[in-house]
Amino acid sequence: MKTNGLAARIFAVILAGLMVFSFASCGQKKDKISEVLDSYDSYIGKMEQALKKQDIASLSNLMASAVEVAAKLSELQGTEEWKPQHTKRLAELTARYATAAANATGGAGNFDLSSLGL
Repeated sequence: MKTNGLAARIFAVILAGLMVFSFASCGQKKDKISEVLDSYDSYIGKMEQALKKQDIASLSNLMASAVEVAAKLSELQGTEEWKPQHTKRLAELTARYATAAANATGGAGNFDLSSLGL
């Protein structure tokens, strides 16, 4: 009978350990907004690489990703889950995107606006 008691205690300790691990991993789980921002970050990285290589085909293929990420971000902004840290990260990523785009075109200062009648 003592073996059953010992087995029950071992089982209880293992179960308690699994519960603690389960609760701890729940706190580390990324929220949906962070996952979408990670997708945006990944998209920007791929875009930067394609721009660096001047790979027009890759840039063209990335457009579908850009539309998808933009749609997801649009859905999530303004929800209860949206936090100030999400706004900050979105602003940082958007600035990185704008810098990459400006560098790819040589900067706005290199455009001849006279051809546009300006």
